[in-house]
Amino acid sequence: MPPMWKYIRVVFLLLPHILWNWPFFLAYKRHPEKYPYQERYARVRRLVLRLIRAFHVDFHIENKELFLSMQKEKNSYLLVSDHMSLLDPVFFIYLSERPISFVAKKEVKKYPLIGTILQAIDGLYLDREDLRGSVAVIRSLENNLKKDQWDYGIFPEGTRRKEPLTPSVSFHPGSFKAALLAERPVLMVAMYGTFRVLKKESWNRYPVEIRFIERISTKKEDLGEKGTVEIAAYSEAKIQENLIRFQKMDQEYEEKKLYRLSWKGGSKVR
Repeated sequence: MPPMWKYIRVVFLLLPHILWNWPFFLAYKRHPEKYPYQERYARVRRLVLRLIRAFHVDFHIENKELFLSMQKEKNSYLLVSDHMSLLDPVFFIYLSERPISFVAKKEVKKYPLIGTILQAIDGLYLDREDLRGSVAVIRSLENNLKKDQWDYGIFPEGTRRKEPLTPSVSFHPGSFKAALLAERPVLMVAMYGTFRVLKKESWNRYPVEIRFIERISTKKEDLGEKGTVEIAAYSEAKIQENLIRFQKMDQEYEEKKLYRLSWKGGSKVR
């Protein structure tokens, strides 16, 4: 399959839906308070579902029961994950029927499509060079978690890793601050393979490995003496442990050429 074909396919399949939904996204972006959050998220997620199908992403999910159980809880939670692709937030929107938004670096606000999507669903933006502004974002995240309307995701590395086989970047303890202040649980997630979806190389399928690792209670009686530093270090170690396993699995995919399996009628031919 020619390398550019996947982009042509995605544009062909998505462009009508983007053009139809764009006025709504702009309205959500400019005046989100005028529209119920359920409406905004539902429209965004419908587009995301089409985007993932157009890219032929094949999710392999471990411990999904944990994720589904947290989706049934009344309170919001903070999802923390490693980060290797601009599309990482989109993948979690695809998986989450319950509204989820994200904390991202300020540059993402200007990205086409991704920036507009995040603004439409109450995304928050960090400027790590602006300490006072960062504190304000953490306070906003705390308040939003307490409202129990949106779940939120954050990537504690603070940047995308450029090389798939490198270890995760050290997690910023401040990424966990809002969850501890709001006393909302943290859901640790390891994800691998997302970096390949936007590369020029074209494959018939793009396997993405996801493991929902553990739910961490942030209630004071459960934390004891632990704070953000300890939670960040523990999360980093657990996620890195799973990334090493995913890296080995990925080598098997390469050796067996599983990426080259064909699609027929929307299903993978094995």
